[in-house]
Amino acid sequence: QQVPEAHFDHLVSRMVSHAMKGQVSGMFLTRENINLLRVPDFARQGFHLVALYRHRKHTFPVSDPGGSPESYDDGAVFLSTLCRSCFYLQMYHAIVTQYDLKDEVLKMLQQLLLYVEDRDTRIVLVHTIFWYAVLRQQHLGGYHLPILDYHRIMVGSPEEARQYILDALPQWPGFEESAQALLSTKKDVSWLEKREQKYLTKLGAAEAVVQQALSAIRKFDPHTDISLLDL
Repeated sequence: QQVPEAHFDHLVSRMVSHAMKGQVSGMFLTRENINLLRVPDFARQGFHLVALYRHRKHTFPVSDPGGSPESYDDGAVFLSTLCRSCFYLQMYHAIVTQYDLKDEVLKMLQQLLLYVEDRDTRIVLVHTIFWYAVLRQQHLGGYHLPILDYHRIMVGSPEEARQYILDALPQWPGFEESAQALLSTKKDVSWLEKREQKYLTKLGAAEAVVQQALSAIRKFDPHTDISLLDL
């Protein structure tokens, strides 16, 4: 159910108090999926938010455990918490069932999604559409949302990656601890190269559809910089 605007700040304050176990001050780092339109609301509550972008060529294909559903099945709830593709299929369903989209670019992308029949292509395209929305709303409500490129963290030396993170993050209290937490996710460059090769080998057809979408976005929304989404 939707949280009424009047109760949002109070609810978040209660959640923070519970997370900090009653401490008056302090800091904690959490990784969450939140409503993009709520970013200014969380920022107003004192949260410092960062988006970590992992390119589709380093994300797909995803592996699902045996027994995972093959389709969204008209809004059915996915019971397998390990079903990685289910997350994107839920996003797909959320987009295609919006019947009153006023935004022309998002409506165009919605129509493109509706024409896609291949399951994997839907998943990859949804990932691209979501990150386009993030880039477009990066300054929503006067709050600048820093976006870190996972690729740059992975390919740089530990010193280069750390400096990239520190340069990208505002000088928040505890930002160095945040940088260290991100560095702990660093993988070997060979892992990235294998992921890229696997993506291009198995999802080349999906990438062709994504390129059509990116071309359309640049045509109808020339003001949003989507270079982060390029292959």
